[in-house]
Amino acid sequence: MKMKVRGIQFSPVLGDIDRNTGVHTEHINRAVEDKMDLIIFPELSISGYHLKDLVYDTAITPDHPVIQKFKDMSRHIDILIGAPLEEIPGIIYNCALYFSKGELLHVHRKVQLPNFAMFQEEMLFKAGNEFRTFKIGDFTAGIIICREILFPVNAYLYYLQNTDFLIGISNS
Repeated sequence: MKMKVRGIQFSPVLGDIDRNTGVHTEHINRAVEDKMDLIIFPELSISGYHLKDLVYDTAITPDHPVIQKFKDMSRHIDILIGAPLEEIPGIIYNCALYFSKGELLHVHRKVQLPNFAMFQEEMLFKAGNEFRTFKIGDFTAGIIICREILFPVNAYLYYLQNTDFLIGISNS
């Protein structure tokens, strides 16, 4: 199986979900016109990275309208975005959300949160606790986020699950 993938790197407007969703939509529409199969956006692409006090205002919930918007757009192309996700009130994860065929197919919650210098993620987010694969057509896929890319053991955990396609997103 072949897959045409487009990676997008841009600087999201900090805390402006509507504006950032608009940027996503423009890129997605172009990728659909270009007959791409998957479009990948950076870590926390929907909210911007250095959220600090904005984290509670910008976290999206599973029933947030932006989730439905990406579900709808994923009927034409698979989409991977980065977002602060609040699945349980008050608990927010730095997540990669994979949409396909009108569904939120997979959520990866960042496991290794940096907590040094300007990177204070442990103060904002709860750490995930698993590296789990999912299916993209015939491929077994996995996702790692930013700092997780630096540790070969994370890729090895996916290797043990017979991963064909490992996607790494980052904001830097």
